[in-house]
Amino acid sequence: MLGLDFSFSRPDPGYIKSQGFDFICRYLSHSPGKNLSRPEADAALAAGISIVLVWETYSNRALSGFAGGREDAGAAYAQAQALGQPLDRPIFFAVDWDASEGEQAAIDDYLRGAASVIGPERVGVYGSYYVVKRCHENGSARWLWQTYAWSGGLVYNPAHLYQYSNGEWGGTVDFNEAKTDDFGQWPFSGTSNHGTSNQGDDDMGLGWRASRMESTDGDGREWDAHFDTSIYKESQVAIIVHAEKDPGIAFPFDHVHATILFDPTHTGTGWREAWQGDIPVGTDFGWPIKDYTGQVRVILDQANAAYCERRELS
Repeated sequence: MLGLDFSFSRPDPGYIKSQGFDFICRYLSHSPGKNLSRPEADAALAAGISIVLVWETYSNRALSGFAGGREDAGAAYAQAQALGQPLDRPIFFAVDWDASEGEQAAIDDYLRGAASVIGPERVGVYGSYYVVKRCHENGSARWLWQTYAWSGGLVYNPAHLYQYSNGEWGGTVDFNEAKTDDFGQWPFSGTSNHGTSNQGDDDMGLGWRASRMESTDGDGREWDAHFDTSIYKESQVAIIVHAEKDPGIAFPFDHVHATILFDPTHTGTGWREAWQGDIPVGTDFGWPIKDYTGQVRVILDQANAAYCERRELS
């Protein structure tokens, strides 16, 4: 299957389809003129064109490490939800330069920062042969989109997407080929492979069951739980915050602001912030537990507007 990626141009969906292209890869960023809009997404889907999302602000943003990845994923998540992207679809993060092996540690940290927000099973990377190979081998990205640029003619076989030509149609679009049936697009009607994992089969997504659920009350606005990674394998547990309007109270907000804290001492005195951000009403936010053991606390700014649960792999 062939597709296009583009930023500021807006080719007509009917024309895209007539030229034999069945998907588009479109941007999320801080630049509205570059980004996919909801009307554009709806028009593409109506024309039978599937959509892949990629986040990019500037080419070497991935050198900003864990904090940068966490910040970007929060913004990307909100934009993707506004576009109607299903929660099981990935977001790719661009490494749009000839990144060296010496820069890989920062890139991995950036992608792990993104995973702390959207979950490791939703993190994709765009980059050269060497970048996607290292990210795959290091376990920092599940979804792989390789460009031919900076790749020396090499193609990484596990890649889901391959960008094989730039500057087509008068320099306005790039050409891509899907290498697998599931390459992170929506809609997708099959069974998701949750990307390409180099870390075993502990996927977070299909196969979840709720093991504990507690609704927040009107005063406390907090949810506490204890867990130990000696019992649960890494990435087998997630904290899920569901934002919803309570019909019994006036709730004028379109989001719930949540803060997730961890206390590795289990004493309630060693809290440190793990994540904070806005969760659009009507959506679930999944925060994977990784590299933590202890007590977790979720604090909600708007009471009676959300519930939390812990989920485990069945």
